[in-house]
Amino acid sequence: MTALLEVREHLKNFYSRFDVYIIPVLKFALALITFMLINKNLGFMARLQNKGVLMIAALLCSFLPANVMVVFAAAFIVLNIYALSMECAIVVFALFMLMALLYFRFSPSDALAVLLTPVCFMLHIPYVVPLVCGLVCTPLSAISVGCGVAVYYVLDYVRVNSSVLGNIEAESAVQKFKYVIDNLLMGNRSMVATAAAFAVTIILVYIIRRLSVDHSWTIATVVGAISCVVIVLVGDMTFDLGVSLSGVVFGGLVSAIITFVLQFFILSLDYSRTEHLQFEDDEYYYYVKAVPKMTVATPEKKVKHINSQKKNVSSERTTSRNVSPDRAKTPVRTARPASAAKPAAKPAARPVGTAGTVPQNTNPNAEGWRRLNSPTQSIGGIDD
Repeated sequence: MTALLEVREHLKNFYSRFDVYIIPVLKFALALITFMLINKNLGFMARLQNKGVLMIAALLCSFLPANVMVVFAAAFIVLNIYALSMECAIVVFALFMLMALLYFRFSPSDALAVLLTPVCFMLHIPYVVPLVCGLVCTPLSAISVGCGVAVYYVLDYVRVNSSVLGNIEAESAVQKFKYVIDNLLMGNRSMVATAAAFAVTIILVYIIRRLSVDHSWTIATVVGAISCVVIVLVGDMTFDLGVSLSGVVFGGLVSAIITFVLQFFILSLDYSRTEHLQFEDDEYYYYVKAVPKMTVATPEKKVKHINSQKKNVSSERTTSRNVSPDRAKTPVRTARPASAAKPAAKPAARPVGTAGTVPQNTNPNAEGWRRLNSPTQSIGGIDD
């Protein structure tokens, strides 16, 4: 168990460090998978089959909000169906507009639920979506999951009946619309039964996981998986949906296992160290149940660097250790040159005698006074 906790902590640390790069990559992968599945099930418009178009659309979705991915997926579906039948495309577009009003009004932050529900249906593990949404979301997520269920059954109906929808023979456009609505919406009991089962599962899981009992998340997952499978089987017996018993049971079991794995990474509690606290303030008296999370300290790796300059570094450290602290702090003084040892003496001020005569007690070594005492020059420097 400790090893699993360490792996979880390493993954969390890795995600927290590189989430700026991980989130766009995951969004790009989800958008590309969604568009490819749409083209695989429909594929009636040749232009949308171009890989360049898919890559550009997925790249745009990787840097834009998740709701843009939902809009792109809806546009891909409508355009593919339009290439098959205009009447069917108009009906599907009206259905998507109604779902958009409900989705953007009540649960605009559950874009992943809308996108992952059809993907999980195609992977034969559809029950994982209501279980996870019940654990980490609110009951309003039933609207998002219901929209995802409707999208899957629209894709499935168009794929199965593409030959009929492409050759509808009717006297007027009204009869064509009536045929599409009756078979796509009104006669699709599997869609209604599955959406109802998922909605009940989300609400039931949400209520149980909020109870103040030990292992509430585990109990909610088990009860939710069983209830979802039972409701689907009851709907099959009531409306003759034609679902496979083994497929439903196997899908519910795999979905519960996947939910347990996600639960381990989302929230793991240590109920053996549960504490019950009581305290009060001026208005209330509180009864608190504190359950610590299961955490483990990740070991830090120590890296020792070995290079070719190890000997030079060790010799420098030895030299620095032999020097006393007082001497190490004393700055080194450099010897001055001989010419700069003593500053040059400033020339003495020129004394002025009486009546402009030069005094005789001046320094005879001075250059100025030698010139002035010369017999060929006067005081003013004019020749006699």
